Amino acid sequence: MESVATTSSCTSARIAFPVITSFATGIQVGANCSNVDIYKPIITGLMTGALPITDNSVTGATRVTDDNGVTLGVATGGTVNSQSLNILVPNQTSTSMTAETVQYQLASFTTSNCPSGVALCAALSPLGATQGVVGIVVAGAGNSGNAVIAVSGIAKCTFVGAPTAGNYVVAASATNNQGLCKDGGSSPPTTEYLGIALENTGTSKNRVALSIQKQ
Repeated sequence: MESVATTSSCTSARIAFPVITSFATGIQVGANCSNVDIYKPIITGLMTGALPITDNSVTGATRVTDDNGVTLGVATGGTVNSQSLNILVPNQTSTSMTAETVQYQLASFTTSNCPSGVALCAALSPLGATQGVVGIVVAGAGNSGNAVIAVSGIAKCTFVGAPTAGNYVVAASATNNQGLCKDGGSSPPTTEYLGIALENTGTSKNRVALSIQKQ
């Protein structure tokens, strides 16, 4: 494709896009465009709506959710720290600690205390939930705005005690453990399980391979 510019300072250049005059394209070629191969434009200043997500396993690191709702995690030492398919759901508006969503804890849908015009919103999953868990909140927790909920892939969950890697993960049922994950044993539970524990590090937040199913 040839440039339609009347003059050019480019030499020996292969450019995949034409030079369009009097039109802001956002394509950056560089000074004098000498010996440049360009395969796609660099577009700046475009708001995508991506939300930053702190990856707890990497100090100071952040991840973002792209326009397809995928957490862009990274691998360190061959281990994927956080990579999930997410949905964006408005939070319910109650200030009750048993209702508002919490980061790294389980979320369910509710029709109560939803923002105006919203039929279904996100809330902390009920204690010992055996059905209806949507996923794990990875960002945007609280009683306003939108909760970013991991529904598939790998996400961190706050556990009651350390799980055993390879065991099934269920919702905790003991008092004061609402919304937390728990090791559900090595056999598939008869009620809903959330996925498989990927580690047994003894820390409060452990990675879960999400695959919400009910037997």
